[in-house]
Amino acid sequence: MRIRKHIDEAFDWIKTVVGQDKTKFRGRDRVRLAFTFAARCLVWCGYRNQ
Repeated sequence: MRIRKHIDEAFDWIKTVVGQDKTKFRGRDRVRLAFTFAARCLVWCGYRNQ
């Protein structure tokens, strides 16, 4: 359950901070690219498992 909590925190961050809850992109490839970019930013900003 701890791992799931961290995964949920990451998805919540991507949805709220990056604005992926309602994306402005259309098409599967563009949405995938935006989500991947946001996830890499999350890692780059120093998100660590606690």
